[in-house]
Amino acid sequence: SFRRRRARYAAGYGSLCVVRMWTNLESTRLTNVFNVQMTALMLPFVTAGMAKVLLKEDIHWALPPTLLASVVASVLAICGQGLSPASQRLSGALGWWDAVGIALQLFSVVCSAAVKIALKGTEDVLGKGELMLAQMVTTCVVMLPACLIFDRSSLVALTQLDTAGVAAFLGLAIGVYLVA
Repeated sequence: SFRRRRARYAAGYGSLCVVRMWTNLESTRLTNVFNVQMTALMLPFVTAGMAKVLLKEDIHWALPPTLLASVVASVLAICGQGLSPASQRLSGALGWWDAVGIALQLFSVVCSAAVKIALKGTEDVLGKGELMLAQMVTTCVVMLPACLIFDRSSLVALTQLDTAGVAAFLGLAIGVYLVA
């Protein structure tokens, strides 16, 4: 039925958002934020490719050369970690965990692109407000217990916020969704 289909879409969308968030967080734990950000720059290209395949959208002629330049620049930046000896001393050589973190971030980029495609691909079944609600509920149900188990220091910091701090935290948490 249509209701069941809506529930499946909402649960799938929320689950995809959770996987994207988790892989993004884990990648920053395993490698430098620089490596994560350089990998995250691939998002527009991955989104365009997925839109072409899944939604049959046209790809602008400038996308392939731009993608090539971006990939080459990202690979050079990540592998080189800067050209000066000082920057190499600060960042160190790439290791196994860096590779795992970069791979997780790349998977996060694919999930993020899928989230964007899902927004457009489910317009006939779910509205943007319903998708936002599905994302918030699913994220809360999965990530809150995980944070309570694995990150007690953040929970302690949240319990010590004064009224202005709580208002700012909630304003940011909700404002990001409303503005985005």
